[in-house]
Amino acid sequence: MVRARFAGVQFRKDHVVLAFWLKRPIRSSRLKHEYLGQSDHVYEIRIRSARDLDDQVRGWLCEAYLVGRQEWPAA
Repeated sequence: MVRARFAGVQFRKDHVVLAFWLKRPIRSSRLKHEYLGQSDHVYEIRIRSARDLDDQVRGWLCEAYLVGRQEWPAA
């Protein structure tokens, strides 16, 4: 955790649910999306193997880290 919680995990029997917070909408069939209002978006993705943690997911997590530090880029 940094200034604000930006990501979390939930452990399931056969996968992990990774959730993260962004300040912009993104579209991906891999994600479950929840709009919280203003510019707050929470996403969930199921991680079944290390292959699921690809460059795209790592990029989203890096962006979420900046959101948590309250250093996200201006829209």
